Formats: sequence, C-alpha cells, structure tokens
Amino acid sequence: MYAKVSSFCVNIFGEETFVFNDDIGTTDFSMSLKKGCDALAPIILYTVAILAFPVKFNTKWKPILIGVILISLLNVVRIATLYLIGAYTGESFFDIMHETVWPVAFIIFTLILFLRWLSSLMKNNTHATE
Repeated sequence: MYAKVSSFCVNIFGEETFVFNDDIGTTDFSMSLKKGCDALAPIILYTVAILAFPVKFNTKWKPILIGVILISLLNVVRIATLYLIGAYTGESFFDIMHETVWPVAFIIFTLILFLRWLSSLMKNNTHATE
C-alpha cells in the first residue's frame, strides 16, 4: 500500500514510476521498501504511550486513530521524498536522509503528537482516571 500511494504522490511531480511488489522505480532508479519502512515502530510507540496513560479509554481512541493516520501520511511523505532524493542526488545524501534525518523526524513527530494529546488532556482536567 505504501509503495502504491508513494508512487502516486511522486508521479504528481512528473515522475513516471512503476510499482512492482514493494519496489518503486523507473528505468533509471528504483528503491525497495523493506521491513521497517511501514512506520510500525512509531505507530506502536504512540499507541502504547496513550494506552498506558491512566485515563478513560473514551479519551484515547480518537487521538490514537488520528495519530496512526498522521504517522502513516508522514511515512508516505518520507518514502516519496526518499525516492526523489535517491533519483536526483547522490547515494550519500540518500543514506543520511534515510538513516538519520527521517528516523529523528519520526521520533520528534511522534513525541509532538503525544505531547499535544497530553496537553489537551491537561486543559480538560475533568477526565477522571480509570
């Protein structure tokens, strides 16, 4: 799914990529989505952080759903930008973005999502603990 959606997004910018299994590419450049490219770790981290917080479940399900959607959308942006970086820059810049910048961005984004939920929870201090 991520490969198809990311390929669609890249094609909006004039690329003519194909998707075959978990590969996105053209005749000039392709990349393969492997285990870990699914943003599952930040989704699990975010979900577990909210579920572990001692408040009623009805204050948790909506932020979890929104967070999963936002993290998934960010992952599509990550894959699409990595494809474009790989297609148009050198391998070293691709590696830096893939192995350093995007993982840190996911950690920061996930933390911000959790802190925003926590902040909204504290503003509405009427929620009783479980």
